[in-house]
Order: sequence, then C-alpha cells, then structure tokens
Amino acid sequence: MINKAKNAKGRAFRVLLLAVVLVAVAAGYCAWCMTGHPGFFCIFHAITGLNCPGCGNSRALLSFIKGKWLEGIRYNYMCIPSFLYLGWMVIGSAVSYIKTGKANLPEKPKFVHYVFLAALLVWWVVRNVLKI
Repeated sequence: MINKAKNAKGRAFRVLLLAVVLVAVAAGYCAWCMTGHPGFFCIFHAITGLNCPGCGNSRALLSFIKGKWLEGIRYNYMCIPSFLYLGWMVIGSAVSYIKTGKANLPEKPKFVHYVFLAALLVWWVVRNVLKI
C-alpha cells in the first residue's frame, strides 16, 4: 500500500514537472510572438491555400492573453471548444497516469469525441466555403 502511494506521488511530481516545463515553453513562445517575431505557420495552408480547422489558434491564444477575447474568437470560432477539448484530454490523461501509471486518453463519454470531431469537420468545410 505504501509503495502504491509512493509511486502515485512520484507520478504526480513528474506530471507537475512536465506541466511547469510546458507552461514555461508556452510563455516563452507567447513572449517571442508578442515582441513582433513570427509565430508558427500552417503547413496545410501553405501547401493548399485552405485553412485547416486549427488555423488561427495561436493568434487567438495571444489575443486572449492580451485580454482581447472577441478578437481571439474571430481568428478561429472553434478555438474555445478546441482548447476545452484539448484541456479535457490532457487532464484526463494526466489523472490516468497518476492513478495507474499509464497515460490513457479519456474514452468516456464517447459521444463527446464524436460531437467534437463532427463539429471540427463541419467547421473545416464552412470556414473554407465562406472564407472565414
């Protein structure tokens, strides 16, 4: 019993350490972009001229950090659902890793995955047809 608790604490520490490193990298990227340097570019857009479902998410995140919520949402109307879905997947995976030692992605409720995927695909088509 003590060994399981010790292992869970060690896994929790590793998750926390990884989170700190990722937040530091993200903060560095945001600082880099806010000083006028170019951010990531979309390879799909560069090759096809079409927007992918995630085009604009980096600019949206930078706008949110600046407190410009409406501007951020205009960059990609699916950014908030995408960020929430990604957060749910990351947190669920981290909790699974802490409890079991395996980083399993959340499977339930399954309808969430299907609804998000369907919304993302519809958004992908709509944004390119309407040139949003």
